[in-house]
Parts: sequence; structure tokens; C-alpha cells
Amino acid sequence: MLKSFNFITALISFAAAVKQGTETQTEGNMGQTKTFKEFAIEDLDEVQTEIETWYKETANPFIKEHRKMVFEAALAEAEQKYGTLLETCDEGTKCREEIMKDLKSSIGDIWRQIIIQFRKSVKANVRETRTTVKESWTDLVECGEKHPCCGYTEVQWQNNFKMVVIKRKELSELIHKWEDFEARRRAIEARCPEHQWPACPSE
Repeated sequence: MLKSFNFITALISFAAAVKQGTETQTEGNMGQTKTFKEFAIEDLDEVQTEIETWYKETANPFIKEHRKMVFEAALAEAEQKYGTLLETCDEGTKCREEIMKDLKSSIGDIWRQIIIQFRKSVKANVRETRTTVKESWTDLVECGEKHPCCGYTEVQWQNNFKMVVIKRKELSELIHKWEDFEARRRAIEARCPEHQWPACPSE
């Protein structure tokens, strides 16, 4: 039980070592909170290598140690249930050694299948994790595109709209004044056609 706990603890420690990115938040953006999330790892290549070697250096030794523990417990259980084996001489000892050799080989075959299946399962989960992240990444990008930060408050937008209306009105009044001045200028020129009037600047 303690070994299982240590194994789980090792997994948790490894997961914690791979930081889930950094997050920064900025307050006061037109009443909103801007959030920036970055998933960069200090040494991505090193982490990728650790992922590949995790099975060999952590999982595989643990399974083998667990197999040994289960085998020893099974022998002790059999001894307790069926009685202690009596002493043997050379031939009897040799017979038992052959049986134990075959027994260990059979137990090894049983657990070897577990190791193979476990390794396949781990690799399949690694691929599935990467595929799932890849598929969700597009959705993560769309979150920012579909929900952009508003650069202005509703009050600011309304005030800008009012200013546009005011400026358009002022411009319209100035155009009308110019048209009035232009009409008066032409009327004066028409009254005194013999006079040489200076040309109005184009700008």
C-alpha cells in the first residue's frame, strides 16, 4: 500500500513539475478584466523526453516491484492456508527448485502482459491527450475572436455620437455661411463688372 502511495506521489510530483502556464490579469480596462494565458514551458524538449522515459524509469520498475510483492504475498498466503513445506534432501530440493523456476516464469508471463497492455494504454492516452488539446485549441482561439474586449463604455460611445451630431451641425452652418458670402461676392462683382476683382484663393 505504501509503495502504491509512493508511486501516486511520484506521478503527482511529475505533473506538478510541468507548469500549467502563467496567467496575468489587468484591471480597469473600461470596467473589464483582461486575462492573458501563456502555456510556454522553460524547457519543452526536456519535458517531452521525460514523458517518453517515464514508463521506462518509473512505471516499469514499479510494476515489477509490485509483481514481486504480490508473488511473495501469494506464497505466504499458500503456506498459511495449506501448511508449511517439510524439509527436503537433495532430490526433493532440486524438484522444488524446478517447480519454483517454472512458477516464476509463469508469473512473469502473467505480469508481462499487464506491462505490455499498460504501456500501450499509456501511449494511447498520450496520443489522445495531444489530439484532444489540438481539437480544443481552435475553440480557445475563437473565444478571443468571438468575445473581444470592448474598448469603450456605453457612455463614451453615446458621447462620441452626440459630438458627431454637433460637429456635423456646425459644419453645415459654416457651409451655409460660406454660400451666403459667395453669393454676396458674386452679386458685388455683377454690379461692377468693369472693376478688376482679385481672384479668391483656392485654399
